[in-house]
Amino acid sequence: MILNLDFIEGEMQGKSIKVELSKRAEKALTKLDKTLFVTMEVYFSCFVVKKVQFSTQKPEWETLEATKNLNIGFRVIQSASCNIHDLKGDNTPTYIEFPIKKRKAILPHHLVVDFRGNEWEGTYFWNFRSAKVKDVA
Repeated sequence: MILNLDFIEGEMQGKSIKVELSKRAEKALTKLDKTLFVTMEVYFSCFVVKKVQFSTQKPEWETLEATKNLNIGFRVIQSASCNIHDLKGDNTPTYIEFPIKKRKAILPHHLVVDFRGNEWEGTYFWNFRSAKVKDVA
């Protein structure tokens, strides 16, 4: 369980998003000399997988500056082929961007970032019901 979270509100690709940072994550961010890029991914392969990737290299896709040292982004990708054995460890297969028509409907509304044992951790959540209500209005 993560305690003492601070909230950041913003808008990403036309949809509001809440970012929660644990005190550990906030402290670790202040020590960084580079921006941390956090990418929330929906990864279509043999299975559908939610991933949160961390990097200090600026990605090719659009990101939102959440704080001074933290940018967040979202993308939907798919593997070029599906081999169940490739999904373990660093054997992630080659991927391509997944074309999605109603991208706003699948955008996350909530990201949680923590820093434990010198490792970044993250998860994100959808609220499809609220997105549906907003789309209808």
